[in-house]
Amino acid sequence: MTDTWRDPRSGRPLACRVVPEGDGFVAQCQTPDVASDGDTEAAALAHLREALELYFDETVGPQLATDFP
Repeated sequence: MTDTWRDPRSGRPLACRVVPEGDGFVAQCQTPDVASDGDTEAAALAHLREALELYFDETVGPQLATDFP
């Protein structure tokens, strides 16, 4: 499974993928290098979204982080 969001700094797509690992799933973006996990694919993606929001909040500021789709 893959999902795509946009980098709030450049508008470029962030390709994210979800793969099974152990009893759950890992969701990962390669650029930026951010990953998270969850019991389901949907949970892993939701956790990745939260992790990306925190990443962008720290790197570009809260205004752009809140615009993250």
